[in-house]
Amino acid sequence: MYVAILTLFLLSTTITVVSAEGCCQWPFSPYTNSASKPPMDFECSEPLSVLCQLYVVEPDKAAGVAGYQLNDENYDILQVAPSRLNATFICNTESKLWHLENGVKEYALIKCGERAADGTWTFL
Repeated sequence: MYVAILTLFLLSTTITVVSAEGCCQWPFSPYTNSASKPPMDFECSEPLSVLCQLYVVEPDKAAGVAGYQLNDENYDILQVAPSRLNATFICNTESKLWHLENGVKEYALIKCGERAADGTWTFL
């Protein structure tokens, strides 16, 4: 009888640990305030959307969203739009990284940005 109870306890503990290990961290910069839900409501691995937009629309400027690898230096521009865009990201619970919906490459951090008329990017 004690063996059965101990086995059940170990099994439920193992399941809890496995599900916690499959969670992604919050992917957005602390300056991002346009995510589909706030960080305190983020539970584990649900899809998240972010709205990136220019507050002052000017010719040759653009809004964009970038994905950063594990360091904060190298990034990929994932989407660009003249004034605003909405992008959805999916958590890969195995790698604990994020990819653009229908995308493949994974990122640890997602930032909105603005492309200046000279082509340089500034990210928040």
